Amino acid sequence: MRRRLLGNEHPDVATSINDLASVLREEGKPAEAGRMLTNSPGVRALSSDKSNKLVEAASLLTNAIAIRRKNSDGDDRDVAESLHDLGQVLDDQNNLSDAETVQDKALAMRRSLLANALALRGEPSGGEDWDLAESLEDLALVLFAEGRPAEAEGLLRECLAIREKKALYVWRKHRTQARLGACLLAQKKFAEAEPLLLSGYEGLSQDESSIPPIARSSVTNAAECLAQYYEQTGQPDKAARFKAKPR
Repeated sequence: MRRRLLGNEHPDVATSINDLASVLREEGKPAEAGRMLTNSPGVRALSSDKSNKLVEAASLLTNAIAIRRKNSDGDDRDVAESLHDLGQVLDDQNNLSDAETVQDKALAMRRSLLANALALRGEPSGGEDWDLAESLEDLALVLFAEGRPAEAEGLLRECLAIREKKALYVWRKHRTQARLGACLLAQKKFAEAEPLLLSGYEGLSQDESSIPPIARSSVTNAAECLAQYYEQTGQPDKAARFKAKPR
């Protein structure tokens, strides 16, 4: 309908395309179980149905990016959103190299948008800091999956610093804590990893009812990381307790 009324290159058409791609991504997204474990293979299994939905989502997002770029002048929040969303889909498809490239572009654009907002208004009143935190975290996930936890650590620390300043979606702060703890665990920085893993798990458990269904596996993932931490530090009783958490 919007295409007929507004034409193929109207910004509102790009918004509709991006929204449809987000729905398809939710339907095609692979399971997150074991995502941040150091002994995880990194490649998540995809059924043919899920794979087809992700292929369609990637095509739609590529179209949305093209439209939004035609309607923008330089760095643009909508373009950054579509780039970020495409990076997520590529990650879901286990196309980590392309996911890293696209997420890096989204991150650079969102850094620029935040810098411009601070220069103009003195504060990120348009949510530019929250967008930046999202890009920092999702690029970190790709780097972790590529076996680069030290690089992921720096991005997650920056993301957590942003999220600790805002009360919006507190569960996301706790998820970032758990993910940062997992990065430290992967580097065998045990003393730093444990408090972050515990704080992340406890916060996610307490806030579980506020977590969207698509992200509820974050609680299980945090428990799995804690179990792995206690196994690696010779505390089998504690490891068994977290392995027994509901899945």
